[in-house]
Amino acid sequence: MTLRILRLGVLVACVLSSRCAAVNDAEAHQELRDTCASCAAQPEDPESGRMDGDFLEAVKRHILSRLQLRDRPNITHPVPKAAMVTALRKLHAGKLREDGRVEIPNLDGHPMSNEVLEESSEIISFAEKDDLVMSKSSLFFLISNEGNQNLQVTRATLWLYFKLLLPIVEPRGRRKVMVKVYYQEPGFGSKWDLVEKRVELRRSGWHTFTLTSAVRLAFETGTDRRQNLDIRCEGCETEGVVPVLLDLSDESHRPFLVVRARQAEGQHRIRKRGLECDGSNDLCCRQRFYIDFRLIGWNDWII
Repeated sequence: MTLRILRLGVLVACVLSSRCAAVNDAEAHQELRDTCASCAAQPEDPESGRMDGDFLEAVKRHILSRLQLRDRPNITHPVPKAAMVTALRKLHAGKLREDGRVEIPNLDGHPMSNEVLEESSEIISFAEKDDLVMSKSSLFFLISNEGNQNLQVTRATLWLYFKLLLPIVEPRGRRKVMVKVYYQEPGFGSKWDLVEKRVELRRSGWHTFTLTSAVRLAFETGTDRRQNLDIRCEGCETEGVVPVLLDLSDESHRPFLVVRARQAEGQHRIRKRGLECDGSNDLCCRQRFYIDFRLIGWNDWII
C-alpha cells in the first residue's frame, strides 16, 4: 500500500512538473512577443491561411505606401514597348548582388558605386493631354518626386516615336527632319525655351531628346513638377514622317520622359541597419520576405 502511494506521488509530481514547464515556456514566449514588435507581427500558426492572407495584405499596403499610391493603378493602356525594352535590357545587363539587388551598369558600361546605387532614382513619366489646350502638338508630364523633396536631376531624356508613311511613288532613302521641342519654364508668365535636333530616319522608331536643363529647373523651383512641352517638326509633312504624340489608337507609342536623379548634396538619408534573422540568436531580427507578384495579381503593372 505504501509503495502504491509512493508511485502515485511520483506520477503526480511528474505531471505537475511538465505542466509548469509548458506554462513557463508559454510565458517566456509571450514575454518575448511583448518586448519585440517585429516578433509579434509574425503569424502564430504558419499553416493558417487567414494569417497568411493578413500578412499579404500588409505587404500590399507597404508596397503601395512606398510608391505613394492609395490603390493599385488601373491599367487600361499598354506600357510603351520602348520603356519595357529599356527596363528589361538594364535588368539583363545587371549583376546580381549578394543581398539580392540588381547592380545596373552605368551609361559607360561600368557598374555604379554602392553610394550612387543607394541614392539614385530613375523616374519614368508618360505624356498627358490638357483638355483646355486645343493644340495637337502640346502635351505635359507630371514628374513624381519619389517621396523625396531633395532630389537633384542628373539626366532627363524625352522619348518620341516617329512613324514613316509609305512612299507614294518609289522607295526613298533617309528622311531628314528638324524636330523642335519647346518647354515652358516654371512660374506664372514664364517663357518658352527650345531644344532642337535634326533627325534622320530610315524606318519608324524611337528617338531621344535631352531635357536635363528643363527638368532640373522644374525640380529646383518647387513642388509643382509639371513639364509643359510643345512638339514641332519641320519637314515632317513633306518627308512623310508623323511624330506620334497622344493618339488613342496607338497607345503603345505614347511619349515618355525618363528622369535620372540622385540625393542632393548635404541631404543624405540616414540608413538604418537591422539584424538579419539567421537562427543563431533570440534577438529581434529582420526576416527577408520574397513575394511572387502573380500570387497577388499585380504582375500586370509590376515588371
